[in-house]
Amino acid sequence: MFKSTLDLVKQGIQHIQDEHAASEVTKRGILRAGNTGLLLPDGSVVGKCARQTYLRLDGIEAGEDDASREFMFAAGRTNEDSWVDLFLRAGIPQDGIRREEEVPISWKTRSGRTVSGRPDIVLGETRQGTFVPIKGIELKLVSSLWTARDVAIKQEPKAMHLMQAAHYSWKLGDLPFELWYTSRADFAINGWAQKNFPKQDQPGARYCQYNDKGEPLKTISFIVGYELDWNKGVLEYRSLTTPNQKWTATIVTKKAIEEYFELVDSMTQSDILPPRPVNLSASGEKGGYSICSYCPLQQVCDKKESQGKAAWVKAVQEWAPHIPPTGSL
Repeated sequence: MFKSTLDLVKQGIQHIQDEHAASEVTKRGILRAGNTGLLLPDGSVVGKCARQTYLRLDGIEAGEDDASREFMFAAGRTNEDSWVDLFLRAGIPQDGIRREEEVPISWKTRSGRTVSGRPDIVLGETRQGTFVPIKGIELKLVSSLWTARDVAIKQEPKAMHLMQAAHYSWKLGDLPFELWYTSRADFAINGWAQKNFPKQDQPGARYCQYNDKGEPLKTISFIVGYELDWNKGVLEYRSLTTPNQKWTATIVTKKAIEEYFELVDSMTQSDILPPRPVNLSASGEKGGYSICSYCPLQQVCDKKESQGKAAWVKAVQEWAPHIPPTGSL
């Protein structure tokens, strides 16, 4: 007799989480490109919190362990599968597509520690039995109204997404890379939020639906893409879906990425905690909220960061099992 549908779903998610936990054990001591950040010349950390990256390096699970989050992660994986299916249908041969483990990056910090990563998709050609990369593609699924506004209407890709794609591009020999956003849902625009979206005759209106009064009702499904390029070690981007766009310089540099991972690596030999991350846009403008306000470990940092890394890590390990879930299942 079958279990209830809900029990089957819960059991399946538990299996996924167990597999992930087992995989993380094998990667302990390795820094991951998925946690890319920047260490700027003024000592600021931008992007992924260096403290959280250290916890992952040391095999300490301190994030959200909520079963309902697996649906979001699965949606991201399904989005990648859909893109690959489109490429195959468009005539790209199977051997012209490499994904994640098939085309990894790997490099070492000054101490010899490995930094590894797996790009979403790399397109290329097989020449004399060898796969030759031609273009990399990083894919992101749009899962909020405000992300839809930023990446489509304001034409500002997320800084953390640029950092990750830039990291892959750099370590694949400055491979030409693209960052693509897919929105597979309509997001309602209500009340005060309407003032943050374009009128019908303004740029970006094609990503919205309007009522008879010309008021924005919702964003509609879309894809938007950005081309990335290096200019003397500095990352630049421009839109691939809006014509005649100029290159925009960013705060993302090869040196800042490298120094970020050196910073995290140095934590293994030090009791000093790195600074909290600063919320900056890709162009360096300060964001309107603190990244820490969304972190389940904020109260641990508030209480323990002045006591050094060892005391902070111990507090994280004590607190992590009690982090309240953010969803329900």
